[in-house]
Amino acid sequence: DGSIKLPSPPVVALKILDSVREEDSNFEKLAEIIQADPALTAQTLKVANSSLYGVSGQISSLPQAISMIGTQALKNTVSPKKK
Repeated sequence: DGSIKLPSPPVVALKILDSVREEDSNFEKLAEIIQADPALTAQTLKVANSSLYGVSGQISSLPQAISMIGTQALKNTVSPKKK
């Protein structure tokens, strides 16, 4: 029929995107959501520990990693990639 079918975003990604839109959102709440996805948890920590952010020590706390990279970078990480 010629229609394009897009994959549904993962539930975790939708929860994150909803959470960052809320005024009472905080890094602890976002960390709780992200921890439901081990791959996203690892990716978030990897980004926060990258040379891009110039951190002198190792960041191992997810809330600290989120505060380091910011919610915009977090949204970019979980948003579906356009081809």
